[in-house]
Amino acid sequence: WLSVSAAGGTATSATPFELLVLANAAGLGPGVYSGSVRVASAAINQAVDIGVTFVLSAGEQKLLVSQSGLTFLGVEGGADVPGDTFGVLNIGRGVMNWTAQANTLAGGNWLGVSRTAVTSAAGSSAVPLVEALVNSRGLRAGVYSGLIRIDAPGAANSPQFLTVLLQVLPAGGAPP
Repeated sequence: WLSVSAAGGTATSATPFELLVLANAAGLGPGVYSGSVRVASAAINQAVDIGVTFVLSAGEQKLLVSQSGLTFLGVEGGADVPGDTFGVLNIGRGVMNWTAQANTLAGGNWLGVSRTAVTSAAGSSAVPLVEALVNSRGLRAGVYSGLIRIDAPGAANSPQFLTVLLQVLPAGGAPP
């Protein structure tokens, strides 16, 4: 994992020789790696060992939710409210498993999600989508709020939340 840019060279007091020390993480797992580079001169019969420490951290996963909130509008006793989708990306590294869970603050269990367990791969062009489902049947006119919680164990910024707002208009009212 440790190498140098040149096997040898010449240095003078007026022209120093620059040596580049390289570390290659390919095939290495997370951890601390130690090694040394020996610089020797046959002309003066001296050698110096220079210690090298390489710290390789695990790939960090990070959540990115496509929006911070969703708003829905319904009519008391009216038709079903269409759902809306949001995406969840891993903008870190590796593959990230995550879950989505809907909770309401009032009005019963009117909020749900189409998928509860999903995987997002870093660098993938496929964005996993989840549909927020709203059931306004039985709700009286008013404003209702809820949250969708996105959990990804091991992600640096887990959990993330989407705020959900549902406004139910009085019966016979027409949405604007």
